[in-house]
Amino acid sequence: MSHAKCFTVDNPVEQIWKDTELVVAAAEFACKEDLAKEYQGHEEAVAHEISPDNTDVFSFKVRRVKDSKRTLGLYECMNGMSKEVRGCPHGGKSKYGNWEYTEDHRLVNMHFV
Repeated sequence: MSHAKCFTVDNPVEQIWKDTELVVAAAEFACKEDLAKEYQGHEEAVAHEISPDNTDVFSFKVRRVKDSKRTLGLYECMNGMSKEVRGCPHGGKSKYGNWEYTEDHRLVNMHFV
């Protein structure tokens, strides 16, 4: 069973991210580098990825929703995160079985100095 919530934006200047595949690629990198691993009960991990041109930031979080220890595999992580990217224009939060996935790209077009 899944529970999903898509994020909205309060600031009309913020726009929907147009290059969905770039965000999916960032999510896959976050899973490979930081999120696909063993978790204790209710443990969470967060990864922030910056776009290749250094103008956008994407935030990814995974949380184990059960009390027991379990490993989140790479495919399972990438599958959960890609659902958030493709299913919600500004990112979202969903629970799928043992895991809660959060993907937030509402902070697009942040220019780093």
